[in-house]
Amino acid sequence: YRVYEERKADRGILKRAGWRIWHTFMAPGAPQSVGLGPAVTSDIRISLLTAKDYVPYTVFDVAKGNVTLFLRRAWKEYVQEDYEVYLESRPDIMEQIKTLAENRIRQMQGQRINQNRRRYKAHRHKRGKKKKS
Repeated sequence: YRVYEERKADRGILKRAGWRIWHTFMAPGAPQSVGLGPAVTSDIRISLLTAKDYVPYTVFDVAKGNVTLFLRRAWKEYVQEDYEVYLESRPDIMEQIKTLAENRIRQMQGQRINQNRRRYKAHRHKRGKKKKS
């Protein structure tokens, strides 16, 4: 009986935790909304409302993929912004990056010019014309 009562208490805790998750992340106007559509949030809300004393963790399975995509985008934005703030605080690094980028662009342009020259020479050679030295 004691084990049954403890399990029942745990189930009540799980239901409250489920509602806390819904109100924090999924409810319309939630303080930390994860941007789920109304169909998903409505299904989860109905599951929470109809649960007697236990809410299985699978209730949130529908939302997992959407939340993962949301968090992935948010993380990328955060890292990009953090990187930009860091670089702005270090003008010496910004100058090095600028120099490296300029050198790489020149290198790529030189490779492209050489590649085009080789193609042109190969094309002229195929047509039977002699190469000029």
